[in-house]
Amino acid sequence: MSLYSPETLADVDSSPQVLARSLQRTARDLDLRLTTEQLTLPEASLKSVRMLRYDDSLITQIAWNHSSYGPMALCISREDASKQRALAQEKRHGMNLVWWHRSGYQYVLIGRNPADQLKRAAQVLSAALV
Repeated sequence: MSLYSPETLADVDSSPQVLARSLQRTARDLDLRLTTEQLTLPEASLKSVRMLRYDDSLITQIAWNHSSYGPMALCISREDASKQRALAQEKRHGMNLVWWHRSGYQYVLIGRNPADQLKRAAQVLSAALV
């Protein structure tokens, strides 16, 4: 994420068809059904949904371009335990993070947004992704 800039997302095909196809892959690979409506954030445009792999874990990365703070990303991966964890915050490498666990998934929202603004975005997403 630290390499992402508004220019990184400028030429990404974020057409409804491409986003729908990417969300179908998330449904298939992570057994997580999401809609673009659930991924709507104030002052941010949805730019991409893609699958990544880290070691043996599949990760869905959802990226937005926030009008004031630039790229934001929500990373979602499965976890074995069904633990629940409320929103928690931290700062890493100059970026703010908000993370939580729910129903067998872990979520991490990352951005350069101020901590309180990023937490509000995470609250919106957490409520929408139930």
